[in-house]
Amino acid sequence: MALLSGFISVLLNSRVHDVPVERMPNEQSRSFRELFRTPFKDPGFRKFLLYGVAFNGSLQFAGSYFPYYFTKELHLPMSYFALWSGIASLGCFLTSNYWGRRIDKTGVPFEVLRITSFAIAVAPLVYLIKSPEIIKIVAPIEYLFSGLAWSGFLLAQTKILLRLSPMGDSAAYFSVYATLCGLSGAIFTFLGGQLVEFLIARGEFRSFWLIAAVMRLLMMQLKLTETLPNEGKKISLSGRLFKTSDGEPALLQAEEKPNGSVREPLRLPEA
Repeated sequence: MALLSGFISVLLNSRVHDVPVERMPNEQSRSFRELFRTPFKDPGFRKFLLYGVAFNGSLQFAGSYFPYYFTKELHLPMSYFALWSGIASLGCFLTSNYWGRRIDKTGVPFEVLRITSFAIAVAPLVYLIKSPEIIKIVAPIEYLFSGLAWSGFLLAQTKILLRLSPMGDSAAYFSVYATLCGLSGAIFTFLGGQLVEFLIARGEFRSFWLIAAVMRLLMMQLKLTETLPNEGKKISLSGRLFKTSDGEPALLQAEEKPNGSVREPLRLPEA
């Protein structure tokens, strides 16, 4: 169902133009297939897409099985999980403004993405604790901090996609990213379920959280080592060039695409 919804989203978003959109007199309308293929021609987007598919998939690998663990293994009422989810939403709401201002002020969403993705990655380790009584105490705290991290993670992810997508093609970029991340999530959820069944039969459900945390940390390294090699330098906008703190250009000059749209691609300097 999620995969079908993703494809419907791609179809609908392909019919929605970015605002404002300035079309060239000779610009030709593009088919759905052409719009879908456009993001894959962008090397920067392909690299970030690889990270997104891998890391979001690793999140879904374990994300669906927290309620089962709480209710079936720890024998806690479902109302606890509902309350903790509300606490996470509250944490997300309280810090959205902070993360947004931090990203806008520095112009560098990668630092926020690194911090928040790490916090999200290690969160399952809390549930290696066996005692339900202790879980009742630490779980609300973990959900609160996870909510704080999720708000920054989502904002940083969105900021990067906005920087990567050319003017006029943002809908295609976001739709492709969401669709493939959704497909990855469906596959990883199924794989996580198979592993859960295997571990339950052996009375080792708690080890699932260790596996989930290690998987998230490994997927996070994909982005840190391959996608953004010189991410640590502060970037500020100067005209149509982004420059690092030492004055080196961090982005290519804006280029005009054949269809008339203007592209300012997110490119960090080579090491």
